[in-house]
Amino acid sequence: MSKYYAEKAIKIAKAEKGYIEKASNKNLNSKKANPGSNNFTKYGVITGTNGDYWCASFICWVMYKLCGGSKTTAKKLLCGAFSAACETIRTAFVQKKRYFKSPRAGDLVFFSGSRHSGANHIGIVTKVSGNKIYTMEGNTNNSSSVVDNGGSVCEKSYSAAHSRILGYGRPLYDQDPDKTTITTKCRLYKSAMTVKGYYGSLPVGREVEFIKDKGNGWSQVRAKMVNALKTGFVKNTCLKKSGLSKYRTGTITAPTADIHEKNKKTSKVQVTAPKGSKVTVVSVGKQWTNIKYKRGMKTYDGFIYNKELSIR
Repeated sequence: MSKYYAEKAIKIAKAEKGYIEKASNKNLNSKKANPGSNNFTKYGVITGTNGDYWCASFICWVMYKLCGGSKTTAKKLLCGAFSAACETIRTAFVQKKRYFKSPRAGDLVFFSGSRHSGANHIGIVTKVSGNKIYTMEGNTNNSSSVVDNGGSVCEKSYSAAHSRILGYGRPLYDQDPDKTTITTKCRLYKSAMTVKGYYGSLPVGREVEFIKDKGNGWSQVRAKMVNALKTGFVKNTCLKKSGLSKYRTGTITAPTADIHEKNKKTSKVQVTAPKGSKVTVVSVGKQWTNIKYKRGMKTYDGFIYNKELSIR
């Protein structure tokens, strides 16, 4: 899978706001035309259940669109469940151990109801702010309560402790290149290269926004601390490496650049790379950048001067 990010799923869901179910199978792609109360929607077409309750079909449709029209890939993101039944989807997430009590943007939220046991309604979490969640839901209305047969796509909000919230399923999204995950419990420091002042601790599994590599083993990140976002610094050893991908492509800008074994001018030169060569950036220091450079079948791991490199 490639580039199946939570933020893209949220954007797709939000674009459907205002869609109204149809009286028949006509004008399914129009948001407002042929209004009715017979549960006909373009979402139900995707799950093969048009004319039935469609909140889960809406979620499947969002994932289907996120995956470029591939039901097979969308089903993988949904832990193997591509269904109009909310409880079927919830069970799949429970079995795959992708079911949580604390929400994250992009999660699926499952609600209890009166029709049957388990989940009767479903939505996608678009934002978490303090003890409040914001959602996009199909087959609901603008009421402040949980509505599982309301006829339209609406944006809603609830207390994260709402009595009808059963839990949250986390689809198997790709890691956003601007996001990374804390792999070792660490502190979010106020300044890089110092441990004197900090905002608080970041637990294992906490998702943070990667801003840039500050060199000398430190990265600048934006993280949620209690109810506020804080911009600070963590040691690179605390981060999942994929989070550095935004800053890991470099281009040689000097006519030629020597790739040294160590970050010293006197160290052995492994190979010389011409202008325009692409390299993978491992870390950035004050004068030297640690890179990987592939030539033919061999990959060189070494150092070049910062001034000889442009990092994207």
